[in-house]
Amino acid sequence: MIRKKFYKNVELKSLPELKSFKDLNKESPQISTNALCENIKNIVLINTPTRKNEYDIPLKGSTEVDMYKKLSENSIDVGICAEHCKNIIYIKNNNEKIKALCAKLATNLKNLNNVTDVGDNHKDKCSNLKYWTYDQIFDIFSIEGKFTNNPSIINKINQLIFLVNEELDADKKCTFYVDVSYTDWDKERDLYYYFLNFDSLSNVKDDDAENKKHCDYLKYISDIYKENIKNCCVRYIRPNEYIGNKCLYFFNCNKKYYPIDLMSKLKCENIEYKESVKDIFDSITVDLN
Repeated sequence: MIRKKFYKNVELKSLPELKSFKDLNKESPQISTNALCENIKNIVLINTPTRKNEYDIPLKGSTEVDMYKKLSENSIDVGICAEHCKNIIYIKNNNEKIKALCAKLATNLKNLNNVTDVGDNHKDKCSNLKYWTYDQIFDIFSIEGKFTNNPSIINKINQLIFLVNEELDADKKCTFYVDVSYTDWDKERDLYYYFLNFDSLSNVKDDDAENKKHCDYLKYISDIYKENIKNCCVRYIRPNEYIGNKCLYFFNCNKKYYPIDLMSKLKCENIEYKESVKDIFDSITVDLN
């Protein structure tokens, strides 16, 4: 009788399951990711283009500088950051600027269609965002000396660009690929901004105190212009003259942009023999007859 009393079946409540912080974070990642995204809001990214050359002085005050500043200073959207930057934010010992770049890039990509003062049309906005992204990555990794040694981070940035674009309508997409092995991206960017700022350069007076700097800049542009025109432009003369452009996103094949005329106008000194406009465009001519 006593035995039966002591060994009566009693159902005990289950003990609570012990969970690590990591497990708890998995159950409510949005809360902690949102907090981390809030924390990186005040991290400052560069707002002027980085350069490997000294020829940026003529472009001070140009639209290029204004656009970089706008893209760098746009407020991070915490929701977009939390959704698209988890894989980068949670990397152990990751550079804080990389986290901020991810958040800014995701926000700018998602809202690019509505961002003002970063291009006259969507194509220009996309080009500006692309070169801004390269500049940010170059700035961050060149300081660390690890620009080409971070394939994991670069892959995650490219994945971010792809996934955000998947959510956008066709006319709002801005698709590009960050390739750290592409060493000429800055020349491509410099040509793009040369064409963009051509009208301002055309208005420079030949007695300008900054004249030599403009001449040095145009000499540099002339060299990279000639490096690219044969790869980018094809001139057909039959049945009607037509110039095809294979590099629409950064090069303009219109004859007026060949820098030699600007260099002559500014009376640049010590100009060695330069091909004329005719020489240059004859070299890219295809006669289909």
